[in-house]
Amino acid sequence: LDSDFTLDGASIPYTLDGDEIVFQIDDLLESNDYGNFTIQVSACDLEDLEALKVESRITPSAVFGPNGNYQGSNIKVEGLCEEDQIKFVVSNQSSDPNAAYALTDFIIIEDVIILRIVNEEGDTIPDVIDLGNPFEISRPKTDSTLRLIIPQEDTYPGKSIPTAFVEGCNDSGESFHTSFARYFLEDDGEDFEAVDVLEYNEFEGGIALDATPKPLDDNCISNSSAIKYRVLYQNTSQDTAFQLVIRDTLSQFIESIQIGASTWDYDFEMYENNIARFTMTDVVIPPASVNEQASKGFLEFKVFIKPDVELYSQIDNRALVFMGYEAPYLTNTISHSVCGSYEDLAEFTQLVDVSDPILQNTVLDIYPNPFNSVCNLRLTGLQNQTWTLDLLDLQGHLVRNYTTATEEMQISKEGLKPGVYMAQIKSEGVLLKVAKLIVH
Repeated sequence: LDSDFTLDGASIPYTLDGDEIVFQIDDLLESNDYGNFTIQVSACDLEDLEALKVESRITPSAVFGPNGNYQGSNIKVEGLCEEDQIKFVVSNQSSDPNAAYALTDFIIIEDVIILRIVNEEGDTIPDVIDLGNPFEISRPKTDSTLRLIIPQEDTYPGKSIPTAFVEGCNDSGESFHTSFARYFLEDDGEDFEAVDVLEYNEFEGGIALDATPKPLDDNCISNSSAIKYRVLYQNTSQDTAFQLVIRDTLSQFIESIQIGASTWDYDFEMYENNIARFTMTDVVIPPASVNEQASKGFLEFKVFIKPDVELYSQIDNRALVFMGYEAPYLTNTISHSVCGSYEDLAEFTQLVDVSDPILQNTVLDIYPNPFNSVCNLRLTGLQNQTWTLDLLDLQGHLVRNYTTATEEMQISKEGLKPGVYMAQIKSEGVLLKVAKLIVH
């Protein structure tokens, strides 16, 4: 469980093993090939849109062994907020003691800014990661959300993409950047493990469709990834609903579906033309006017994108919700565009090469930040070159553009909505700096 959660109880017995909750699930299966149980948790004093994470894993599980060109490595990443630093631990959890992983690249993301780092000063990168010899990557504490992504070896036969994030690990103990954790999917592509990340905000009711990852610039996602959809619903009628059906016609670019958690038990069917149907017949959903909390529910499932999808193919999705005897409700539409694989992330996101000497020689000062009226920026070390600032919102849309031939620039709040913006500093087409500007 996330450290912000308090375990209040569960529907079946459990034991505690350090920070893990252990459930013996053999009896759940009985004569069926599936079963379920529930846990109850609570949390308080959370920031708006703060990320809350739950991880689960079934053991023993199927672990891939060496096969053909696959050497048998199985990389996992853990993110830790320690007393004096943020630490990512990269380990090889292969079932084969001789399986070694050749580390060639990793990516660190600060909020929505990607840093491709091959050999940053202070990082000692091993040639291989052996079983039992984890590799640590440390960074200073920050208000930002940091995420590490490392690819499995090229011939890995599963759907895992090792990643972890750390949010809210700062020295001030005050507010930190939220809403960034869900721009990338967690490492739960295999059938025996699941990671769910939610953002703390109140579902206002009605019918809605949500998705992880959130689309980046131009709705881009990677075609090596998947999309996790969450259908949210509420009974806004005057009658109790005793049946619920959710039907979703998936995009032609979807290869497969992995069913997930739900407020209610359901039967799942897959029809021709990529139509997925979830039927819940043993439900009691009261009207919101009678019981606000019990009137709400959710259904979650994950879809995997075909590996041979053409670049910039658009994946649209919306669902139909049939609740009781009411007319069906149509959710909002969510769109993603396939813009490349892991290796192409830098092509459709903001890339900063921290080893670039230009970056090391330039210093950017921003004050005040956050700001209420004007914000001053000073860029030194550029040797009298003209530089520009592109101001983007968190969806990657250009809001304003500024150009100056001096060291100083001023931005006015006039016409800007309160919120977080990304400032890209460029000179002669080279991206020099990326900074966050907060408008109050």
